[in-house]
Amino acid sequence: MSAPLPTLAQLLSPFPVHAFLRQYDGKGPALLRPVVSTPLDLARLDALVARTVLTWPAVHVEDAHGAVHPDTYTLPEARSGVAWRIDVGALAEALGAGHRVVLSELQRHHAPTAHLVRAFEQALHMRGSATAVLAPHSAGPRTLRAEGVHRHLLQCSGFRACTVVGPDGHEDTFEVTAGCALYVPPQHAVTMAPARGPSLSVDLTLKPMRARDVAAAELATVSREALRACAPVGVLARPGAASEQWAGMVDELLDDADHQAALESLVDRFVQTRLPSLRGQLHALDTRLEPHTRLRRRPGVMARVVDLDDAVELRFHGKVVRFPYGGGELARYVSESPEWRPADLSSVPEPNRLELAGHLVAEGLCEVLT
Repeated sequence: MSAPLPTLAQLLSPFPVHAFLRQYDGKGPALLRPVVSTPLDLARLDALVARTVLTWPAVHVEDAHGAVHPDTYTLPEARSGVAWRIDVGALAEALGAGHRVVLSELQRHHAPTAHLVRAFEQALHMRGSATAVLAPHSAGPRTLRAEGVHRHLLQCSGFRACTVVGPDGHEDTFEVTAGCALYVPPQHAVTMAPARGPSLSVDLTLKPMRARDVAAAELATVSREALRACAPVGVLARPGAASEQWAGMVDELLDDADHQAALESLVDRFVQTRLPSLRGQLHALDTRLEPHTRLRRRPGVMARVVDLDDAVELRFHGKVVRFPYGGGELARYVSESPEWRPADLSSVPEPNRLELAGHLVAEGLCEVLT
C-alpha cells in the first residue's frame, strides 16, 4: 500500500505555509527542515539502479569537465540504440575516481520520490521533476542555475555548504545537513561545495506557470465578436502615436474577460495532463468489493470537482467521471475522504454503490485498503 503524501506544511517546515509562500515568489533562498524522511539513502540507491535495470542517459556520470562517455559505465552486451544498461560495479569505480553519479527524472523510477514531487505539484500546481546526485567527498563543486524554476535541494545523506547568489550578486551560504532542504528561487544560482564524505541529494525542480499562459487563457475567454473588432487606425503605420489607443483596446478586451474562468482552465489543464501513478491497479481489479470494503483516493492522484449546468464532473489525470446534477457532495466525498466504504454512500441507491466504487477503482482514482 502506498504511503500517504506529506502535506505542504510538513514539506515547508519550520515555516508556516503562508509565510513561506511570501518568500516563494523568488524573493530569496530558505533553509527547510522537512519532518518527512528524505526519499533515498545510499544503500537503496545502489539497489534501485540494479533492480530497476536503469539505462543511460537516465543514469549518467559526470567528472569535473562534464559528462563522461557512457561506454565506461555500461555493459557492452546490453547496448542497443540510445538506451545502454548500467554496470552497477562501474558506478562504484566512478565514485572512487571522484566522479558524480546522476539519476535524472528520478520520480519515474522511485515511488517515495514520486510521492514527494506529486505533493508539491498538487499543492502548488507546478510541474515537477527530481534528479538524484551521488557524489564522493573528492568531487569538485557543482553549480546549478535556476533561471525559470523553483529548486529544492534535499540532502538525503552527508553534509555540504551551499552558496546561493541572487541576480543582484548578493550571496548567502547555508550548511545543509541530512534531512534538510534548501529552497533556491528563480534567477538564483547555487554552488554546492565538496561534501564532507559521501553525499546523496535530490534536486527537485518546479516549473511555474508562465505569464504568457495566463494571458492566452484570458484571451480565450473573450468573445469572438470582440476579437473581430478592427484595430485602431494607424496602429501599424504610426505605432508610437497609436500605442495609447491600442493599450486602451486591450484593456477593454480584458475588462470583459472572465479572470476566474481563465485561471480555472489552467488548473484543470494541469490536473488533466499529469500522468497518474497506478502501482497495483491491475491487482486491485481482481479484488472483490463488498459493502464494507475500505477505499481511499490513490496517493498522488490529483482530482478536481467541476460543477456544470447539468452535471458534476470529477476530473483526474485525463479522465472524467460524471455525476448527475447536484452530485457535487458525493463527488467530493469519494475523492477527498481519508477513507470510505460503498455502504457509506447513502445518497446512491444500494444496488449501484458497488458499481460506482468498482468504477472508481478501475479508473485509477481509488485504491482498496487492506
